[in-house]
Amino acid sequence: QAVCLCDFQVLHGAIKFIEQFKKANIHPIIGMEVLVEEDDKTYGFYLLARNHQGYQDLCVLSTALNKENAPSLSMEELMQFTKNLFVKYKNSFANIFVNVLTFTNTYAIIRT
Repeated sequence: QAVCLCDFQVLHGAIKFIEQFKKANIHPIIGMEVLVEEDDKTYGFYLLARNHQGYQDLCVLSTALNKENAPSLSMEELMQFTKNLFVKYKNSFANIFVNVLTFTNTYAIIRT
């Protein structure tokens, strides 16, 4: 069993979430919802940590967003941290996981 927490551009609840669900023998998945700017458009993404490094990458992104009071990331900023993250495009028409493979606009799309 697993459960996921996705805060909006922060990770405030992550530590307590991890502790509580590990006690219940449920695998916690840490995530964060972010906004990304590309070509004067804003896109929403859910970022889910694949592993501990992914969690650390989420911390870096959250710090960057909140330290600079930035409303969004650039696509370049997001692409630097995708190796250890699952990236889900927030699309109201389909449930699509987007796993960013390279620093170009190449994506592996897995329909769930």
